[in-house]
Amino acid sequence: MKTRKKLFAAYLSLLKQQTPERMTIQMLTTKANINRVTFYKHFHNLVEFHEQFIEHYILELYEFMKPLNYKTYTKGFEYDALLQLLEHIKANQKTYKILLTSQNITGFNKALLAHFQQRISKHTTDLAKFDFPGTGVDQIIVSWYGVSALFGTIIMWAESDYKYSPEQLVNAIVRLSPHSD
Repeated sequence: MKTRKKLFAAYLSLLKQQTPERMTIQMLTTKANINRVTFYKHFHNLVEFHEQFIEHYILELYEFMKPLNYKTYTKGFEYDALLQLLEHIKANQKTYKILLTSQNITGFNKALLAHFQQRISKHTTDLAKFDFPGTGVDQIIVSWYGVSALFGTIIMWAESDYKYSPEQLVNAIVRLSPHSD
């Protein structure tokens, strides 16, 4: 784990300056202060490394979205789940600013958006009880809209250097929800 952590930190640092396609294993291992043999003990190539890098951070965020998987959606339950997610992002703000806003990292935002969509879609029937009642809008469109709004807000929050606290942001998101009281 220590080697992976060093490599991921080095990769994040390198992503500030260039795309993964322009990186070499030598650049990465030099930055991580490990040798190439050690890299190859863990990964076959940079493509595999990049995929595991993205997967690592998606799974890390998934841990904070577990309530969306295991709890029945009830009015207002998203507050705690969102607060935990945003507190984690804020606590690791340098990492997530790079992941969410860098033009050099490919695949992360698309993978994260798909992940959010998959999790929220599990609750579309429950969401329909609260979101946009009586509008006749298909539940999947409600899900797309909600995921896009949340994801876009998180990206813009990172781009603003986390101008608002997690609590302020969650309170605003919840107040903007169609089902808020």
